[in-house]
Amino acid sequence: MRRGASLVLGLVLLLPGIAAAQPLTPRRGLPDDAGYAQRQLDLLGPEHLLREALRVTRARWYDRPARDDAARWEALRARWSPEAAAARTPAALHEVVNRMLGELGVSHLALVERDVYERELAGEFRAAPSLRLGAELILLDGRLFLDGVNHGGPADAAGLREGDEVVTIDGAPALGGAPARPEVHVALDPAGHDPGLPGPPGYFLRPPGDTVTLGVRRAAGGPVEAVVVPLRASSMVEAVSASARVVEVDGRRVGVIRLWHFMTMQVAQRLEEALDGPLAAADALVLDVRGRGGQDAVVRRVLALFHGRRARWDRPVVVLTSEGTRSAKEIFAYHWKRAERGPVVGERTQGACLGCTFTQLSDGSILMVPVVDVRRLTGGEQLEGRGVEPDVAVGQLPLPYRAGRDAILEAGLREAAARAAPEPARSF
Repeated sequence: MRRGASLVLGLVLLLPGIAAAQPLTPRRGLPDDAGYAQRQLDLLGPEHLLREALRVTRARWYDRPARDDAARWEALRARWSPEAAAARTPAALHEVVNRMLGELGVSHLALVERDVYERELAGEFRAAPSLRLGAELILLDGRLFLDGVNHGGPADAAGLREGDEVVTIDGAPALGGAPARPEVHVALDPAGHDPGLPGPPGYFLRPPGDTVTLGVRRAAGGPVEAVVVPLRASSMVEAVSASARVVEVDGRRVGVIRLWHFMTMQVAQRLEEALDGPLAAADALVLDVRGRGGQDAVVRRVLALFHGRRARWDRPVVVLTSEGTRSAKEIFAYHWKRAERGPVVGERTQGACLGCTFTQLSDGSILMVPVVDVRRLTGGEQLEGRGVEPDVAVGQLPLPYRAGRDAILEAGLREAAARAAPEPARSF
């Protein structure tokens, strides 16, 4: 199972989540320089952070019986302390902590680097752009491939497409070391995927400057092309608006819009603007909710645009999901199916459906912890570990060298066109 392009996000009680979404408030007095985490490691020792991560996780754990099982937590600490003790850098220590947390086997539990949180996530709560590539890199079979290319973002504007292999970054190999455990380029940061869920690792580019040159291979065995990407501040909220378009399919006008996340009400507002603007003339709509989660208020707002007394859109709608659809998006898919407003097309969702919050640890890293079971939002039905099954199952094409092709979107467009009302007969 592949997570898709997403920082671990979802139903969050105190942050990106199921009640009010508010950015993390960093600890006061923590220096912002890159060397702070190393100084903390040298001063306190690596086991300090491992114990702190376990203590915070246990104190906020969503399942009370498991939280009260002291022997379980102590056994976990004892098992991973030797590996933590051998760590000499924050990155190595954080990797050990994440592998330890992965043993708990749940979603919304991960240690995220501070700069990744601030660059790729914090601004999304406020719909504030940040300097980024606007895509993720997925490690598959010892190679890095672009995924989750945001509409209108720097990667998209430079002509990069999902499935392109990234071979070099500013002239240096993107990967080095042994194939079984490759070392990634220094400008790549772990994307913060749930270590307790299956799937390949993902990375975000840490902007090395105003531009970056990527050596890209677009076909297996093909030449490597140098692509200069001017970097600029962008956001996934902007990508929602940039994704809105109308295409002709089998003689029908089908609107398409992708809601990249549900983290801020701005996403629902951008959707409303698109329905009244570029999508207004469409005969049917493809609503793409693949990707990361958000908060339940946004779920309710989006649902209300299509279902109920105040619905703004009465034409056919097809919803797209994938195995990377997670958290609040799964709550949305569950209620969409119950409303019988239109079919869900694509893949079973990820089954990553717990309410979480974020805490800044003593070295500045950000710990995401699952704090609540959200079955109250699904009438008691458990989605964690199960997901939501689509009405029309469509498997996505393999990521490598996909050249931007999207089998799920193509199927959704055909389904929407088939459901669109025929053109009225004209009299002459």
